[in-house]
Amino acid sequence: MEPLRRDRNFLLFWVVQGLSFAGDSFTFVALPLLVLEATGSVLQMGLLTGTAGAAWLVVGVFAGVVVDRFDRRTLMILADVARAVLYGIVPLVWLFDPQVWVLYVVMPLGAAFGMLSQVAYVTAIPSLVGRERVTEANGVLSATYASAGIAGPLLAGVVSGLLGPAAAIGIDAATFAVAAVGMAFVRLRAGRTASGADGVPWRSFAIGARFLWRHP
Repeated sequence: MEPLRRDRNFLLFWVVQGLSFAGDSFTFVALPLLVLEATGSVLQMGLLTGTAGAAWLVVGVFAGVVVDRFDRRTLMILADVARAVLYGIVPLVWLFDPQVWVLYVVMPLGAAFGMLSQVAYVTAIPSLVGRERVTEANGVLSATYASAGIAGPLLAGVVSGLLGPAAAIGIDAATFAVAAVGMAFVRLRAGRTASGADGVPWRSFAIGARFLWRHP
């Protein structure tokens, strides 16, 4: 059996998901920094982060139902495109006339699409590598997820300090655009429902709940 490191399809998926992971963690630092810079209010910064966290949790409960009913690759591409557009709006708005309310729209929606993408990627792995290699693939992807969770906020702080939070968010939007293009070239195997839920609604809800439990 060919090692995963030689599987070009998996390697492309790995790189694409790494960009998405890093982008999510990058955003959760850069956007609050932007509202702090614009208002000087720590309360506003906390409210923005809390709003995004609430959206992430709510969508996480229902994400399994959505993922079960649509093509996973398409969902991941749409989620990356949506985040590229949403986060791309921010530096454009800040270029002309900064509006803090825009962040309260963009960040929760971005968090919602991020959760949807993450549940889709988890359930797509069996279709990507086969069920017999799910554990191996999950190990690689989980390590990447953890690394992105450390590197993303660090880079967000550095880039925001050098170029400003608005520019950092613009760079983040570009990473999601690249991830969407890369995901278009990934091929998933056709067959049985990757999540194993077989269309049973309560099992679909369990997928979302289990993801939230494993990724607090």
